[in-house]
Amino acid sequence: MINLSLYGDSPCLVDSDGKSFSYNEVDVLVSAYASGLRNARGLLILGCRNDIPTVVAYLGALRANCPVMVVDGSRDDVIEKLAKTFKPRYVQHAGGAPPVIRGDAETNIHPELALLLLTSGSTGASKAVRLSCANAVSNARSIAEYLQLAPDERAALTLPLHYSYGLSVLNSHLSIGASIWLADATVTDDAFWQDFKRLGCTSFPGVPHTYQMLERNGFSSEDFSNLRYATQAGGHLSADLVSYFGQMARRDGWRFYVMYGQTEASPRMSYVPPDLVLKYPDAIGVAIPGGEFRLERDDALPDGAAELVYSGPNVMMGYAESHEDLLLGSGPNELRTGDLAVQNSHGLFKIVGRRSRFIKPFGLRISLDEVERWFAGHSIVVAAVGNDTKLAIYSESELDGNFTVELAAWLKLPPSSVLVRQITTIPRSASGKVDYQSLKRRFEEEDDLKILEKAGLGNVTALFEEFFPGPSVSESASFASLGGDSLKFVQFSIALETMFGQLPAEWERLTVGEFRTLLANQARSAKAAPPPIKYLDTGTILRAYAIICIVMHHLNLWWSTPNGSNLLLVLAGISLGRFQMPEVLRTDQIRGILFSIGRVIIPMTGWVVLNQTLHREPFLPGVFLIGNYWPLKSGFDEWFLEIYVQLFLLVAALLAIPSVRDKVRRAPFASSLLFFVVALMLQWLLPLVWDTSDIDNRVPHMMLWLFASGVMISQANSQMTRATAVLLFCVATYALMPLLSWTVSMCIGIALTAYVPSLPFPPFLRRMVAEIAAASLFIYLTHFQVAAVVAKLLGFEEPAISVVAALFGGVCIARAYSIAERYIVLWCREIDLMQGIIRSAKGLTLPR
Repeated sequence: MINLSLYGDSPCLVDSDGKSFSYNEVDVLVSAYASGLRNARGLLILGCRNDIPTVVAYLGALRANCPVMVVDGSRDDVIEKLAKTFKPRYVQHAGGAPPVIRGDAETNIHPELALLLLTSGSTGASKAVRLSCANAVSNARSIAEYLQLAPDERAALTLPLHYSYGLSVLNSHLSIGASIWLADATVTDDAFWQDFKRLGCTSFPGVPHTYQMLERNGFSSEDFSNLRYATQAGGHLSADLVSYFGQMARRDGWRFYVMYGQTEASPRMSYVPPDLVLKYPDAIGVAIPGGEFRLERDDALPDGAAELVYSGPNVMMGYAESHEDLLLGSGPNELRTGDLAVQNSHGLFKIVGRRSRFIKPFGLRISLDEVERWFAGHSIVVAAVGNDTKLAIYSESELDGNFTVELAAWLKLPPSSVLVRQITTIPRSASGKVDYQSLKRRFEEEDDLKILEKAGLGNVTALFEEFFPGPSVSESASFASLGGDSLKFVQFSIALETMFGQLPAEWERLTVGEFRTLLANQARSAKAAPPPIKYLDTGTILRAYAIICIVMHHLNLWWSTPNGSNLLLVLAGISLGRFQMPEVLRTDQIRGILFSIGRVIIPMTGWVVLNQTLHREPFLPGVFLIGNYWPLKSGFDEWFLEIYVQLFLLVAALLAIPSVRDKVRRAPFASSLLFFVVALMLQWLLPLVWDTSDIDNRVPHMMLWLFASGVMISQANSQMTRATAVLLFCVATYALMPLLSWTVSMCIGIALTAYVPSLPFPPFLRRMVAEIAAASLFIYLTHFQVAAVVAKLLGFEEPAISVVAALFGGVCIARAYSIAERYIVLWCREIDLMQGIIRSAKGLTLPR
């Protein structure tokens, strides 16, 4: 099918380790594999991975004139099921071992048959698409033509080779002598983009979920001068995201192709010319070179829509459901897509619906009939409907909650996208057939808001607005994008858990719309008992522990307490890296950091001014947050919070520099590691030229290493980086902390934060600890004054009573401040004052 010898020593394949194989080298491997199959022609079932042995086996079988059925290499159960149905001569499991020769092979195979692609790869349905060499070659050449492929192209292939989209990328590039990097990382990994640039890749393909994750992670192409184009297929991508990436492509000088296809068409049928993507972001475009579309109406279709019919040399030979079908020849080169479409005045087609029984959530083609047969295998009658985001199962029986998890795992879908609902009666027509149209209408009418209302879950948007009364809360807003920080995190999570129960991991990155959908999915699912064990965020526990240590030390209950201030600075760095930095990198705006600083400055400055007024001791440096550079003034000195604000301002200033942001975006852990190393050097070197011992070293450069270590730990997202970050922190803490008890407690606490995101916690203590953590700022500000008032009321000082009173008083003050803040903001909004401030903050877009 592909003549590898034409391209000589040109690079052909690059493996996951970056090793390059020329066309000549691959040709030798393919010939050796083919020679082992030439004794007899027969079907080869190939378990695929994205590696060199898989490509060699695929090309070798075709060279030996053996048809290939490509299957997910991790699904040995599917391979065995297919082997019983199609009776192959050879079965090639993933991993590169020699193929297994079977004795029950079916040898009566049509001479033109070359490829068998499953129509529902995630379920292992036995229905396969039969493709000839002519089908695959014609499609590969058409793709190469409209993508304007050149021999010096190198595609980064993360899509699986058993997926028709991934296989077409391989075929189209090898057909013109270009190269393929078989990547084993995903496009959301920093390592992927580092290797993408290092290996000189010029393109990458993606399904809708790929681009959704890229947009969410703040992907920018401006640093990839070698990027020539990117392609999208595998399902519908929203017009907003098409426009988003189309604008990025125009700005940075590459081409963005939106494509449409089906496995039955080898698989590509249309594309949107890149110069029209921004003008028609909801279109599937025009037919590929050599292909043609027509619209066919019938009375059963909705008004204005017609079924899209495609014809071309890439249309399949037909389907195969058993080994007997392997002998069948070609049918008409016309494909009824099952999709409903319209055509605009410029000749571009747009999909407006689907009449077939398939859905494509996350780019996976799911057969609804196959899903129903899966339940039938469990002696359960269901009716399945859905769309490109959700699969809905209706049953007259009460289904165990485990069915949702098991079905999702079988389909390789997130459990949240599988909805299981019990209904009184599955609607049927007079002939006894399931009335899917009625179920589909019911499914669409049961929108998320209605589901939430029925479940008594309240209004998600209203809850966000309660905690973020200033910013506008849209469907795309999230806790992180609204400027949430560690203090808001604790308060907000308490409210969310009170209303909704157990929260998902990384809920702070979910948008309002995604949160509503998730909660609605939970409400629709079979009833499940709440988890018997309650968990609390490890950072929250440590924050409460730190502030309790500070209060106990200051109020003379326990002088040898671990240094809570130092621990709070590390946690502040973790908070910055977890909440604010991702939003800065995604939006190129530092307003989230500024909002977080403001939440500390406003109550802190107010409290300092009040104290100075009551004590009649004006101290302007304290008002302007630089009092830490003067000798300690007990009673209303806030040096720790001053350093806290100064460190946040320092990071905000650094991230305001485009080149710094770009480096952090490309290599977050390496950048944070460098930040940590520089902080240590400043801590050691600056005292040589600036002695700050007279002010007890209460300056940012002496505390920066703690803050930087928290940022570094927050960016460690693998076992290696996490271990490195924790080890470096422990070594630095041992070297710099004066007391061993401080070192041990700090290292244990931070190791828990890095490796154990949440800890089981007794329910009766959980709320109390969370409240103390949420009020830590106000406890720190007011604990001396609250203790003094209590001592005066009692007529004596008792440290234990003072500590309890300070903690309780700080929580009460924090609650009162939160209520007052909301009412003040709402009042300001009424007089348009806050709106102007918000507009100014939103306009603070950083230069690129």
